[in-house]
Amino acid sequence: MDRLDHDLMVELQKDGRQSYTHLADLLNVSEATVRNRFNRLLSHGIIKIKAAPNLQALGYKFIGVVGVEIRLSDLAQYGVSCLMQQHP
Repeated sequence: MDRLDHDLMVELQKDGRQSYTHLADLLNVSEATVRNRFNRLLSHGIIKIKAAPNLQALGYKFIGVVGVEIRLSDLAQYGVSCLMQQHP
């Protein structure tokens, strides 16, 4: 992953629906370069395409954020679901 990949991901985080042409203009590269970089990032699992619901529009009045700190050794040995069940 290089600077162009990073910059592409930053722009996609701002608005994931930007066209390849618009992204190419912003990043000063060709549309084909953006398309190829996007497809490579997607196929390697570096980025994902998701739809994020507007929770306020769905009637939720409060949104909570939870952070979880897990040692990699525990994650490899037990997995996330097992560790989460130990601390409800």
